[in-house]
Amino acid sequence: MIIPYLGKVAIFLATFFAVLTAIAYLLAWRGRKSLARWGRRFFYASTGSIFTAAFCLLYSILTHNFQVAYVYNYSSTDLPLYYLIATFWGGQEGTYLLWIFYAAILGLILLKRSGKFENGNFFFLSLFLLSVLVILIKRSPFALLSNVPIQGAGLNPLLQNYWMTIHPLVMFVGFAATVIPFVFALSALARREYDSWVAYVFPWGILSFISLGAALVMGGFWAYETLGWGGYWGWDPVENSSLIPWFFSAGLIHTLIIHKKKGALKRTGFLLAILAFLAVVYGTFLTRSGILGDFSVHSFLDLGINSYLISSVILFGLLGGGILLYRSKEIKGQTTATDWFSREFLVFGNILGFVLSGFLVLLGMSSPLITRWFGTPASVQTAFYNISITPIAIIVTFFLALFPALTWGSNSKENFWKNIKIPLALAVLASLIIVLMMVRQPLFIIFTSLATFAFFSNARIVWQKLRNGKVAGAFLAHAGMALLFIGVIFSNAYESRTRISLAPGLPQDALGYTFTYQGKDAASPQGKTPHKILVQKGSHSFVAAPKQFFSAYNQGIMRTPYIKRYWNRDLYIAPIEEVDPSVTEQVFNLQKGKESVVKGYTFKFIEFQVSPHQQEANQEVAAILEVTTGRETQKISPKVVADGRGFRQEPARFNHDRALVYIENVQADQGEVTLRVVGQSANADEIPQLGFAIEVSVKPFINLFWGGSILVVLGGTISLRKRWKDLSLQKNAKIIQQESKTEPVPEKVPF
Repeated sequence: MIIPYLGKVAIFLATFFAVLTAIAYLLAWRGRKSLARWGRRFFYASTGSIFTAAFCLLYSILTHNFQVAYVYNYSSTDLPLYYLIATFWGGQEGTYLLWIFYAAILGLILLKRSGKFENGNFFFLSLFLLSVLVILIKRSPFALLSNVPIQGAGLNPLLQNYWMTIHPLVMFVGFAATVIPFVFALSALARREYDSWVAYVFPWGILSFISLGAALVMGGFWAYETLGWGGYWGWDPVENSSLIPWFFSAGLIHTLIIHKKKGALKRTGFLLAILAFLAVVYGTFLTRSGILGDFSVHSFLDLGINSYLISSVILFGLLGGGILLYRSKEIKGQTTATDWFSREFLVFGNILGFVLSGFLVLLGMSSPLITRWFGTPASVQTAFYNISITPIAIIVTFFLALFPALTWGSNSKENFWKNIKIPLALAVLASLIIVLMMVRQPLFIIFTSLATFAFFSNARIVWQKLRNGKVAGAFLAHAGMALLFIGVIFSNAYESRTRISLAPGLPQDALGYTFTYQGKDAASPQGKTPHKILVQKGSHSFVAAPKQFFSAYNQGIMRTPYIKRYWNRDLYIAPIEEVDPSVTEQVFNLQKGKESVVKGYTFKFIEFQVSPHQQEANQEVAAILEVTTGRETQKISPKVVADGRGFRQEPARFNHDRALVYIENVQADQGEVTLRVVGQSANADEIPQLGFAIEVSVKPFINLFWGGSILVVLGGTISLRKRWKDLSLQKNAKIIQQESKTEPVPEKVPF
């Protein structure tokens, strides 16, 4: 029992040492340089305390100490080891601890890579650590229950997926990584170092970009494989909380490139470094305050820490915005691009695209908070994002296509056409094939053609670099982005989808496949019973196994889809519900004097019967029917009644009240009635097993989306490695020497 108390003490110690770190570095920053050594010691102590708290929580989880409320709420003894470890970040308190755990690790690396910005960096980094540590004091992961439960509540079945073991880890690396450009920006602004900070912050900007990007891809895989709705991105507010800082981080990287190449967009670089971090802090507030509880399937419950979350948003917003405004007039830069026919212009256009996209998504994500001030909270529909982001994506794609054909500075048309003619020819050919295959809508033709052009244009540079034994990370990422866009268009705009109800042993055709329900398979140890469905297409066949099971944790039915992957498409089979084939609902037309057999019943339409027209009396139209069930025939008369409030249906019951028939429509002049029969089929006894309702969809070329996403992350990782190498001591010896000679005199910190 000592471990939970040790963990709680470790959080208090981490807070205490973080305060001392901030004070020591602030005083060192203001001239008392000897205190920087103590600042490092205090930071080591704070980091060690954070590591101790993390160890104590993990130890409590692995030893099933259910007296710890957090362990009880998110784990149980029947979980496999990998899920048991994943319960560390299964709840809010654990994710806050994971966040500062990563921030502390990055801080240890930052100690070696801060240069002259160390004092300011660790003062601001300590403020961030304190903002989270205060929350962990308020909502401790080591709070104890009065009684010791025998068993824990367990992990949410939706989280019991292999992505749970890695996706949050990568995502919180991205969240923690956005802190580093933020503290560099504030330190550089305070020191009036408006240029030298770029070399230091560049790798950190790329790290946050690829970490958040990788997390977004993993989250897409997770949703696609687990939720069963058939998509990989639903514009959910919690998803958007990772997407917005990714947009700003992408904008930051490109801004730093312009700064380095042309000495321009200096203020924009500082602004985007601040915005990327603020987007994380604001997203944390929005998704963990309970505000989005009715609008997001991922949203956390309100733990009573809203005031702390709001305070963090205000504190860092005022710090970042205040210092930037205070120094803004001093920051002088060059003109971004005087010639639109240059790389500078294209990069500037993409920066605008990233920033505008970030703010549009931020606006949509914040709609429940904004509308709350004017009445009932409401969220925007996914159409808002699709309509607003698609035009920006098309323009960005066009710029991506032109970028490899141009150089920095002035360009000649001859070189431009020389660089562009082969990719353009390949793009035209590929676009014609794509249009002949399936693409029909003009907007998607334009988008697909530009994305194809962008892919070949950037792939040309990648191939040239590979032939020379080099790797072009940026161009590889751009080619991946183009593939990603093509995959989005194909897998969404040209998806085929339908719902079918399968009776046992009875084949049913849909979307070019034949589906035959074969009943349930043996239940897994976790009770996740798969349903066996034989899928046939020509001579090819396989057995799909979508799962549907009751979860005591959620007190509801959980569903897991089955995905059959091909090189050019995915067949996605999502369970809907078990159905009783003996219960039917079918609409059919019947002519006067004619018969029709529906689900074993024989219906014969005899005549219409219309009530006399009387003022203030209900008007009735009845259809006189004869229904034969086996050897039994009975006469029934469903009605449509018109009263002062409108029309209503009065069904007729038959087969001993096992079924009903409604009048859906009357065509008196043609002697025809439209009927709807609901209830048990006449041949119900011949169908002893339950059936299964599924949703089937065919998603063309969805692998382009996944492949493109991987290339973006891979290209970013290659660029990160290069930037780290560029920042090594060997290549920056001159910079370090200059810093030692030009260390500024103590100055007044602008806050």
